[in-house]
Amino acid sequence: MRARLAWWRAEHWTLGMIMALALLLRLWALRWGLPYVDHPDEPAIVNPVLAMLRRGDWRPHFFNYPSLYPYVLRAVFTLHWHWGVATGLYTNLNQLPQTSDIYTTVPEFFVWGRVLTTLCGVATVGLVYRIGRRWWSVGTALVAAAVLAMLPFHIRHSQYITTDVPSALMTTLALAAALRLLVARESWRWYALAGLWVGLATGTKYNVGLVALAVAMAHVLAWGAQSLRQSGRLAWAALWCVGTFAATTPTIAIDWADFTRDMQRQLISYSGGHGEIVGRWPVGEYLDFLWFDGLRIGPASAALVGLAWVLRRRNRPGLVLLSFCLPYLLFTLSQPTHFVRNLLPLMPVFALWAGLATTYSITWLTTALRTPRAISATWLTLAVGVLVLGWPFFKAIEITRFEAQPNSKVLADSYVRDVLPRGLPVAVELNPVRWSGSPSVLALPDLTEHTIEWYRAQGIRYLISNAHYRRPDADLLYQGLRDHAQLIAQFTGDKDGTPGPHIDVLDLGLSRDGLVLNATPAQFGPALRLLGYQRGVGDLRASITPLDGGSDIKAGQNLLLNLYWEVQAPLDRDYALFIHVLDAAGNTVAQRDAVIRQGDYPTSRWQVGEIVVDIPDLPLPDLPAGDYQVKIGLYDMATFARIPAYNSPNATEDAGLMLLTLQVGVDNQ
Repeated sequence: MRARLAWWRAEHWTLGMIMALALLLRLWALRWGLPYVDHPDEPAIVNPVLAMLRRGDWRPHFFNYPSLYPYVLRAVFTLHWHWGVATGLYTNLNQLPQTSDIYTTVPEFFVWGRVLTTLCGVATVGLVYRIGRRWWSVGTALVAAAVLAMLPFHIRHSQYITTDVPSALMTTLALAAALRLLVARESWRWYALAGLWVGLATGTKYNVGLVALAVAMAHVLAWGAQSLRQSGRLAWAALWCVGTFAATTPTIAIDWADFTRDMQRQLISYSGGHGEIVGRWPVGEYLDFLWFDGLRIGPASAALVGLAWVLRRRNRPGLVLLSFCLPYLLFTLSQPTHFVRNLLPLMPVFALWAGLATTYSITWLTTALRTPRAISATWLTLAVGVLVLGWPFFKAIEITRFEAQPNSKVLADSYVRDVLPRGLPVAVELNPVRWSGSPSVLALPDLTEHTIEWYRAQGIRYLISNAHYRRPDADLLYQGLRDHAQLIAQFTGDKDGTPGPHIDVLDLGLSRDGLVLNATPAQFGPALRLLGYQRGVGDLRASITPLDGGSDIKAGQNLLLNLYWEVQAPLDRDYALFIHVLDAAGNTVAQRDAVIRQGDYPTSRWQVGEIVVDIPDLPLPDLPAGDYQVKIGLYDMATFARIPAYNSPNATEDAGLMLLTLQVGVDNQ
């Protein structure tokens, strides 16, 4: 009795450690990349789910995948939304973005969604243990669970908001139910459960519906020659399968146009030859992936031995698993487009076969060696365990530690926000959504499209380069930019041991002479000097952009201005700028008052010697055609006292400055 209790404790302590390790490895780097979203399939799921949450309905209008996982994710997102409202993180549904492609403004939704996938991955590890223990042995169960827990391929995909790991869980549940038919063939209940789990698997991802073949194989093995006469039981399972799928994706009928559209897209996508592996029947590439990446050498070798053992012994549970794996693998190989993530539903089965091979190899070697059984079993278990699990465990730690580091784009973001002065514009090769609230940041798709002279003429002082954005033929152009600038910071990327692209921060220097602007020098108090302005016509702006002067403005258009200020003395208060548009009689016909750079860089933060750009754009009313004067001035926000303008022939007696003459033309449209 004591010995049995000791074995029970040892087994469950071992299982507990395996499950804890599986959870730790998957949670460790869960926030990888955020707020950047580098996996393109995550927004494919998140965007329609956020749209459902915004609308307050349960119609995804999206059928690239069935609806079960989006519905579960919708429930998780709803919980997170209510938690966010209660804690002040969110205030209204308008905060939810229309898209989360490349960059997201709601990273915590991604964290909660990734936790859901992680829990599915860990649950699969536990389920593999249950299957191994029920149909083979404790040793097989523990080794199989450990293999799946430590597979870097499974760990990595357990950190994505995608259907792949959840579909692997549902497929494994369907296999467990199918195996049960081997000993419960008389039970209509188990046929119903098998059909239900097949329906749930298909409701998670269409292609894993092939797991229904395992139910058919279990039925044949259980009934033998009577299997055809008992086919009504399979029909009962099929009825449950179809009904469950319909329940998990119920809007196909009412959104038939959306369904057919997305199915056509999927067919085109998988026939277009643009995946990670291209071409039909790439057997060599699949073997290479499984050997060196998907399973790694130790588990892959053990899985092959385990499969050979199943075939040699005609092991019925192993044959049931094979009846799903082989057709699924052949179907996947037959496609012209291949994504290795589609192999994830096979990983639990491969882990079970690896567990079989490991435990039976230990048993055989223990018998063959003429040493005390307990001693030889202990050392053989350690040796075989290291051979099978050592390399995957090492790579799992290595990859997880790598992904847990801050992404280079996140580090560069922090540097731009916290270190660089914000007076002059910063041109960045980073996602523009990230900088929507930063007037001094100009997001460009390719820095090499402009010369060093152009950047200096526009008053752009810093360049943030992103190696992933650069065209292969633009290296020489980029080197030309770098040769004429000072490298002041660098963030290494994937090739140097940090997640993300390689990023350089270049300082072009500070020079008034290189600026291309309308020079209107004027002094405003002892601290500020206006150097000049750029003007243009267009939409009102949230950030600094170059202006090319433009022609006459039409009534009702927007006057765009870039004002260039030089800081000559310390400032300890915030100034506001007024702009008045005066007609020929001196009447104010349009005006604007606003704190200078209020949103990000008010004057109290300006540094002596710095040049700062402000963008006081002004919408114009429907003015009669003619000439108008634009007058500007500064005043103290605390006292509303004006700051006198002087050292300019255009200074006015009321402490203002006549900046320019505006010619308003007639809109002939």
